[in-house]
Amino acid sequence: MKEYKANRQRLDDPQFHREKAEIFDTVQNLSGLVYIRHPEFECDDVIGHIATELHPKDDVVIVSTDSDFIQLISDRVRLWHPKKKKFLDPWHVDYITWKSLKGDPTDNVPGVVGVGPKRADVLCKSEDLLKEFLGSDPERRRQFETARTVIQLKNVTSKGLQISQADLCVDGLYEEFSHRSFRSIIGKAWPKWCAQFEKSGEKTWKLNKCSTTTSSNFCESVDSSLSTSTHTLPVI
Repeated sequence: MKEYKANRQRLDDPQFHREKAEIFDTVQNLSGLVYIRHPEFECDDVIGHIATELHPKDDVVIVSTDSDFIQLISDRVRLWHPKKKKFLDPWHVDYITWKSLKGDPTDNVPGVVGVGPKRADVLCKSEDLLKEFLGSDPERRRQFETARTVIQLKNVTSKGLQISQADLCVDGLYEEFSHRSFRSIIGKAWPKWCAQFEKSGEKTWKLNKCSTTTSSNFCESVDSSLSTSTHTLPVI
């Protein structure tokens, strides 16, 4: 879908993007946290895979402002909104169907023409009404299925996951954060930040003898470790 996220304007500031990349590298290389990515899928798809497929019996907390994660909320998967500072409630109807009908202006995903939030509510509450609504017009069905393809999180294969974890370097983090004037972090709250970095790093699995990046082949063996772990997995 060419229009997907096409409405997002890239900030034309090379220095901003350079600094953002440097900050990301600093945290990744010095924080001791685990980073998981997949070369063929977006981050939200990877997080969804970890939460539902690799931790099918564990309690999972996802921290994000991305509303697409609402589709994952269940008895054991919760979504914390860092700006609203609260856990979001489960959606009142099937979220994927509702959003596919209404569309998602944030990501430039059009839904079914003429369907807003209230009409989507009505259609989602009646299976017969929804079936009749979509079945009576092929174009409606096409619009709905196109949106659904984009909105529903993709099935990710564990074999392609790339996992990395560097050692925790508190002094290095402090130096880098001081250089960038992150005063709210390196002030009185700094000991708490250090404790949280250490706690999060200890809660992740051991990468056997590899302390940096792992190959995709290794992910086959780490799959079982992930599926039985009750640890918090910081993922970026």
